[in-house]
Parts: sequence; structure tokens; C-alpha cells
Amino acid sequence: MFLSLRICLITFILLLELCSSMQAQGDFQLIGSGGQANLGNNCFRLTQAENGAFGAVWYRWQSDLSQDFEINADLNFGVNDFGADGIVFALQNLCTNVGSTGGGMGIMGVNPSLFVEFDTFYNDVNSDLVSDHIGILSDGILFHTGPSSLSPPVCALPDCSNIENGVSYPVRIYWQAALQTLEVYFNGTLRSTYSGDIVNSIFNGNPMVYWGFTSATGGFNNTHSVCINDFTDSQIQPVDAIWCANQNISFSVGNPVSTVSYQWQVSSDGGVSFSNVSNSAIYNGSNTSTLTIAGAPNSFIGNLYQVVIAGCGGQFTSNPAEITADQIINITQQPENLEQCENIPTTLTVASPEASNFQWQEFIAGVWVNLTDNINLGINGTQTPVLNLSGPAVSAGSRVYRCLLMADCSANLYSNEVTIINNPEPSIINQAIEQSACLGSNASFSFNANGLGLTYQWQMSTDGGNSFIAITNAGQFSQVNTDSLIITGVTSNLNNVSFQCTIIGTCGSPLLTAPVNLNVQNPPAFTQQPSNVQSCVGNLVQFVSSASDSEIWEWEYSIDGGITFQNVPSVNPFNGTNDSILYINGVSANMQDWIFRVKVSGCGQEVFSSNATLTLLPELILEPISEQETRCEGESLQISIQAENANSFQWELNTGTGFEPIIDAIGATTSNLLITNIPASWHMAQLRCIVNGSCSTITSNLLTLYVNGLPELLAQPLATPICSGSQLLLPVQANGVGIQFQWEILDASGEFIPLIGTGFTGVASSNLLIQTQSVMNGLVLRCVLSGCDAVVKTDSIPLIILENEPVYIPNCFSPNEDKINAEFRLYTAGNPKIDASIFSRWGELIFNWKDSNQGWDGKFNGEFVAEGMYVYKVRVETSCETKNYMGRIQVIR
Repeated sequence: MFLSLRICLITFILLLELCSSMQAQGDFQLIGSGGQANLGNNCFRLTQAENGAFGAVWYRWQSDLSQDFEINADLNFGVNDFGADGIVFALQNLCTNVGSTGGGMGIMGVNPSLFVEFDTFYNDVNSDLVSDHIGILSDGILFHTGPSSLSPPVCALPDCSNIENGVSYPVRIYWQAALQTLEVYFNGTLRSTYSGDIVNSIFNGNPMVYWGFTSATGGFNNTHSVCINDFTDSQIQPVDAIWCANQNISFSVGNPVSTVSYQWQVSSDGGVSFSNVSNSAIYNGSNTSTLTIAGAPNSFIGNLYQVVIAGCGGQFTSNPAEITADQIINITQQPENLEQCENIPTTLTVASPEASNFQWQEFIAGVWVNLTDNINLGINGTQTPVLNLSGPAVSAGSRVYRCLLMADCSANLYSNEVTIINNPEPSIINQAIEQSACLGSNASFSFNANGLGLTYQWQMSTDGGNSFIAITNAGQFSQVNTDSLIITGVTSNLNNVSFQCTIIGTCGSPLLTAPVNLNVQNPPAFTQQPSNVQSCVGNLVQFVSSASDSEIWEWEYSIDGGITFQNVPSVNPFNGTNDSILYINGVSANMQDWIFRVKVSGCGQEVFSSNATLTLLPELILEPISEQETRCEGESLQISIQAENANSFQWELNTGTGFEPIIDAIGATTSNLLITNIPASWHMAQLRCIVNGSCSTITSNLLTLYVNGLPELLAQPLATPICSGSQLLLPVQANGVGIQFQWEILDASGEFIPLIGTGFTGVASSNLLIQTQSVMNGLVLRCVLSGCDAVVKTDSIPLIILENEPVYIPNCFSPNEDKINAEFRLYTAGNPKIDASIFSRWGELIFNWKDSNQGWDGKFNGEFVAEGMYVYKVRVETSCETKNYMGRIQVIR
């Protein structure tokens, strides 16, 4: 194989006649550009080992793709492993002289077409495989990509080895029309498959195509040859026609091809000579692919017709077809009635030399129905003189058949009607079933069987079915030769004895029924009595019993101490009311002291079990314990818990790392716990008790233990002046756990008493918040700290409440020499800080002063100002507030 890009010659399509290089080979037409040769026996050399060669061999007649066809050939690709290019099998509907030289293996550009390439040269532009390969493509395009690639390339041989070795490889091309599938076999192995509607997708709905093999060489060469061994002859040649009065006759060679011409010829002397046919009142289509003879007279019987086809590079003549006379149908052999056993293959035969068509029919539901071949129904040859019946067609039953014989023109004729009776082989429809019987009662075994002439013989086995003996009509047994065996007065020795029956019919082999046992039962007897049960409310309870030879179980209960009983209902919470174990899925409180028993039945007897009482254990009831207790370090704590129906107690302590059982305290596992010498580290510890009862375990609520310590004063508030209306916080800082705080006030008698009244918040806490008022000025307070029998007092704290100081600003004054109202001053209590300024009406600063004991004398730059309005701005800062004032002052003379 040559792996580099080959040098291709210029490719062109040969659609013209190649007179010097075209050879007619019977049904095959060999064309090419030189080097092609007919080697005999349908073997052809397509190319010699020379560059630029082309050869093709085409089957002259069109084939019909609506029918299956198969072609077997041997392909030889030469001996040059570095040669080119390969061989193509092609389908096309253009003509029988198409093809091309160059790198397209003779098929390039032939459109429409479907072709299988056997390519021995690697051409990377076509996305070829490096190895010799096979691909399925269309429309003369050799690219293995795009829509023209119908099946991707695969190695010609499974091991991808060289096929240019002088060996002739068998090739099979198989088209299955119904499946629309093309299969390509190479050297006996399926190598490529394509499924698709090629008639419509490639050949524009025309099923008529030419097939053949093409080859070409380009810049490299090889000798390519093909031997066509056999093929399905789907050629469209004219066929003989039977003359019928006043009917048209047609002869055809398939669909017309635009590149060829047709001339029909007729011979009335047995084919010695033929003359051209012209269109007339009788003849039509004399120059087309189909010749029609309208109402041929009987004088045309014996005429031969052929067509001369010219074009596609040559001229050839079809086979002659004859107009033959019709004959009257005579039946020389009639089918016969038949009775036999079912499933035996059967044939019905009718003979008539004159009949051309046959149709077998079956009489079904009062109507004659045409039969068709159906392998699943066992019917074959329905359109032949011999009807073959097998499988389902010869199953048991009676069927009626006849054959319709037909000729082209003669009246149809029916054969005799025949009946086939297929007698059934013995078959068992329903087997006997195992039986149970009480001692002394009767028993029977029966079954149903189909068949002709059936006889019966019952048998029994006493060794577990290893051997059987025939039973006679004696003693306990009767009807031993029927399909129903009767056993009267069953005895214990028949327990587990097996019975079967032999069935013999006219057809087939004897049959045996399946062996069945007889179970002999004794009256029921209890092997386990139900027991009393103790349970908690809500639990699952079960009463268990067992009994031999029992068939029916029915549980009962009593709520009046066993005086009366009633059936246990088959509803929740009850389950198993008809079984050996009764379940109660969650007993309720109202079931206290209910009595249960079970009744078993068998062999017509009822037996009651002993009574079993359901006792409900008492529920655990727990009273809550105290939620908190306060103790001083070293004191004791005693706790009691009230519990009804308790079985055990366990006190637990959690000091911050989780609950742990108490083991070293008095009463730690009783309802009364005593803890002595409580450590300070147990402050905020939690206690609880785990109480166990018969039906439940309950954990008590939590008790929080507060362990108090001695108070120690760390910091106390100081007397601080504050303006009236403000909030004053007096904080106390102290050490000690569980300390109590109480604020006190000094009364008029000189004694401290508990602080009460509005304006005070937190009088029993370490932080006293006071909403101050002027009336509180001078009050004296203190805080008393107590805990574990110790008391600590803070120092006395006087309240100093400051008041806001009012300011009065006049609106006029008279600065002159009379000294009356001669100065503009601010009037205020105390000695506040001031900042006062006088402005002219145009915003000019005239005077400023900062002493509350001074004022403005009405002068500016040593001279009295004129009468009129002036603007003042004043800022007054007292102990409790800072205020800004702005207004007008009038100067009067």
C-alpha cells in the first residue's frame, strides 16, 4: 500500500459512446479506455498495470430495487502493494457506458449512484483509511465525510492487511428490499452495512437501476479484474403473454432510459425473421420500453416480440417473448379427506396441467377465506398445487379446505371440499389437588383431561412416591377407572399416601397426572396454652398458643370475668384473630383484667383453650419538686419527691459539666435526698431525680440551688451635685453570692428607714436610679447589704440638687443725665457667666460686656446713641444650663 498522496490524472465523465473500447458480452457490456478484456466465464479485466486507465463492466438490463438481489463475485487487485486505485461495485440509472478515469476508481462524478469502494490507495483528502478499506458512498463523491458517505470506511480484512497480493477475494453484495438494507461481505466476512430508502433518497423514486463494477488508475496502477460468479437475475426482459379475447397484451423491458432508443420487432414465422413494429390502432409504444397490443386478434397467437435497444455505447436485442393460447382447466387430482392424530404434518394436493394460479382456502365462521403462507401458523404453499400444513395448522380439531384453480382466460374452478380431522392427543386440563380428610370421613381426587378414546387407571404409593401400584374397585376405593377416585371411610394408614392416574387415548402416549397426597387429620388438640400477660398501657402484647390438627382459629375475649365471651374483632389494635398468635398493638387502659381464649376447629370439632388474663401494670405518677432553693455555704438541703407506683429513684447533680448520679449523699436512691455541708462551688447547680416505674421512667423537673456568700463592700457612691430633673445613678459594688440589697433614707427623727416613693428605681438592688427633683435636695441615703446572717452598710450619701437660675431682660431704657433707668442690664439670680452684645439696626457692634453686674449705658464711642431700636444677643451660662437670647431694646430720651 502506498501511504503518500497519489498523483491523479485529470478526471472526466465518459457519457459518450466509446466505440473502439466497448465490447458487448451477452448480458454484460464492457467499456473502458484500453486494457480491459473479456477473460471468459463472466470474468473481466478492467484495467492493466498502466497509468491513466479506466474500465467498467455493466449488466445490460435494469434491476428492480423493490426486489431482493444478491451478487457474488471474485475481485483481484493486482500484485503491486504500492499500486492504485481499486475496484468499485456501483448502482446507477444513467446508462451502461458511464465511468471515469483518474483517481475516482471509475465512479467519480456518476450521479445519481450508490457504490461500494474497495480502495487500495491512501488519499488523505478523502479522509481514507491508511489500510486497504471498504466504504459505502453515493453520487460519485469519494469523500468519507459529509452526506455522500453512507457508511464509514473499514479495513477490507479484519487484520487490516494488504489485499494487493494477487489473490482473488470473494465479494458478496446483498440487498434486502423489505429491510432496505445493503450488506457487503469480503472474504466471507460481513464488513459493511447500510440501511436506508435508497430508491427515494438517491434515485428519486425510480427503483430501476443498472449494476456493475468499475476501476481506474491515475499516477499509480495495478491490474484489476472481476469474475461475476452468480447473481439474482432481476433483469426486466419481456416475458410470454397468454392471449385472452378482447384483452390488451403488454411486453416491457422496465422503465425507459433517456439515453437509449427502443425499437420493437415482431416475428410471425417462429423467429426466422423479425420486422419493426410501428404505432397503429393495435400497437402503441413501439419506440418505448413498453409495447402495448390493444385487443390482439387470435391470429396473433404464436407471434414473437423483441426489442432492439440502442445507445449507451452499443446496440443489443432482448429475448423474444411469445403470445400463447389459453387452455381449459381440468383437475386431474383432487385433495382427499383425512382423519389423523394432531401435530402430524399434512399435505393436500391438487393437479391441473392447465391451471396457472392456485389459491387454497379454508372455511372459517361460514366464509371461505384465502390462505397466505405463514410459518408461525404452519401454513405453506397456499398459492401452489400442494398445501403443506404443520404445527398449529394440524392442532386438534376439524378444518375444511378447498383450492381455487385459475387460468389466464378460462373460468376459475374449485377443487373438492375436504375435511381434515386432527384427533387430539391426551392432555390434562386441571390436575388433581391434595386433599385433607378427618378419620372416618370420605375423600375424593378428580381431574379433567381432553383426548379421544380416553381410559383411566388410578394408582397409589405408600413409599413417598417411589413406586405406584394399580388400585382396584374394592374395600375403601371405587371409580378407579374414571377421572374421579372415591375413598370411603378414611383410615390413619392412608395418611400421606400418594395417588396418581394413568390416561391412555387413541392418539399419543399415555399420560400420568401429578401425584397428590391424602392428609388424614385427627381432632384438634392444644400443644401450648395461652399464658397470662402483664403489660403497660400502649405496649405490644401477644397471646401464644399452638394446636395439632387445627384448621380454624378464632380468638375470643371476656370483660366480665369469663362469664361471657365474644369474638375479638379483626380491627386495630388486634391482629392475628384467626391465627395461633393474637397480637394487641398497644393495649389501652380499659383492657384491665380482660380474659382471652382461642377456639380451634378441625374435623368438625371445636376445642377451647384455657383462659389467659391481661393485667395492666400501674402508671408512674410524679409530682414536681421545688424549682429553686437558696442555702449558705456549709448548710444542708433536704428534698423530697412525691411519686406513685415508683420502683426506684436516683438523684443527679449538674455543676456545669452535665448530670452525674449522686452517690455520697443520704437518700440518693430514695424519694428523700439530704445533702450536707453544701460547698460554695455548687452555686447555680441543678438537681433532678430519675424515677423508674413498671411501665415508664420519668425525669423530674429541675431544682436550681443558689449558694449565698458573706457580703464584702468593694465600692460605694459619692455625693455629687446634679441639676434638678436629671437622672442620678448610685452604684454599689460588692463580693458575695446571693447578697440582698436595701436602700434606706434618713427620716426627720434621725433614723434610717427603707426607701420608698416615686422617682426611685432599684431600691432592692445594687444600683439605685433617681429621677431628681428640687425637693430632694438635702436628702440623705445609704444602702444595706445582707447575706448569710451578715450586714454591711455604705456611708451616708447626701443629695445635692441644683436649680436653674432665671434671667430677666428689659425691652427699653432711658440713658440720660437723670440717672433713672439709665442702663440696659440683665437681671438673674446667682452669678452666671454672660456674654452680651448690642448691635445697630445695620448689624454694627456697638457694645459688649461679660460681667453680670454691668450693663450698657447707651453710649457708643463715648457719645449717647440716638433714640430707636437696637438688637441684643445674650449668652447666659448657669450651673445647670446654657441659653441664648436675642431681641430688641428701645432707647428712649
